[in-house]
Amino acid sequence: MEPGLYPTGQVNPVALTVIFQQHQPPHRALLPALRSLTTRSRDFTGLALHPRLLITPNLRTLCVKVKFPDEHSEDKIPWDNLSAVVEPYVAQLQEFQIQAMDFQDPFAILHYIYEVPSSVVSLHSSFQSLLALDIRPLDLPDTAVRHLSTLPSLRHLAVTMSSSVLLEANLSDRVDCFPTLIELNVDTDELSLFATLFFRYVSSRSLETLRVTEHNQLDVWDLGPLFEILRDHESHPTLKEIGILRADHENWSQPLHVSALSSTVLASLHPLSQLTTLKINIDVSVDVADDHLKQLVAACPNLQVFRLFEQSLGNIPKVTLNGLLYLASHLPLEEITLRVDCTQIMNFSETGQILPCPHLRRLNLCTSPITDFFDNIISVFTLAFPSLSDLHFGWHFEYSLDATADLELAFTEDHYYDRWMNVSKGLAPVMVLMDQHCGPGDFT
Repeated sequence: MEPGLYPTGQVNPVALTVIFQQHQPPHRALLPALRSLTTRSRDFTGLALHPRLLITPNLRTLCVKVKFPDEHSEDKIPWDNLSAVVEPYVAQLQEFQIQAMDFQDPFAILHYIYEVPSSVVSLHSSFQSLLALDIRPLDLPDTAVRHLSTLPSLRHLAVTMSSSVLLEANLSDRVDCFPTLIELNVDTDELSLFATLFFRYVSSRSLETLRVTEHNQLDVWDLGPLFEILRDHESHPTLKEIGILRADHENWSQPLHVSALSSTVLASLHPLSQLTTLKINIDVSVDVADDHLKQLVAACPNLQVFRLFEQSLGNIPKVTLNGLLYLASHLPLEEITLRVDCTQIMNFSETGQILPCPHLRRLNLCTSPITDFFDNIISVFTLAFPSLSDLHFGWHFEYSLDATADLELAFTEDHYYDRWMNVSKGLAPVMVLMDQHCGPGDFT
């Protein structure tokens, strides 16, 4: 270790200045062969000696961890310094990342959204060899979107794009947008605009992962347009993971904008034969039945994770226990999140032998209704899911903007919850049971 560089990560300013004098480019870099660097935004304050010693023409991966000050703080992030130090080397960077760090927990990664400083915007125009970009804490401007769409080697993209940016980016005049994308993660406030103004024009034929996370959701997210585009998209033979996710997934909450997931929307996935993961964790009302699940089984034989998170109350879902067992026994599923009608009693004379589903480890039944005869459910799950380790369910909601408390439940819903508690206790001897209830964040 060089003198003046402490194991704690703190730097002796005088010693660092001496080191800089000895290694100052173009004479000699401190670590000339360094190809990957994770640093902090505060290292770019003042003369930015530390990053100037380490960032060289050989650097290929740069991650900057930023602690964004609150609106009343006088602390400022040295964006101008950061850009000035990095800009000469941007053209050869292959990976660039900005992470928002928590003040309380330095290991936690936050996804708060901030306006992109003009000095950082200028960096985008210099990217040439970029393979991966993740700057989700910053709301990407339309000029950067248009430039990134032309990069010939960009494979992994994780960004935030507001509805205004989606409207202004205007990719319809581009012939070959994002031609090499393999993974796309977008935080946005409007799903339909993302689908029709952005994703429609992504020309990659090798896309494997698409995740869209709601941020400051403006209204109900209509799943239809995106799923229709997915069905016809150039990459549909290669897509393996689709996620429509919540940004605030720490707690359950009363649905503010409930989206409908119909059988027609689900059927749009049928051409995606390589799909292994489907996660829909936004507030949805699932309107599919057993027959639709059978069709999905036939169309997507490789599914391993199937999550349709639903918080509905007061109605009986169309999917039955038979449908759940068919889904789990005919696919290599390891995780299922699905609201199911568990009020039926399964009899051997009617259903026959229950096939074990050895792959299934996690099952989230959301607010599934259940019969008083919950012993029947315990028997069914014991036979059907020999590898089950996590059973989740719950009716815990946030109903106040100021405080968190249990939602006042109807008599029937309250009894459903009590019965699932009894099921979890009954299954405890045959599996390793974690929390009895969870929010959607446990399944993102």
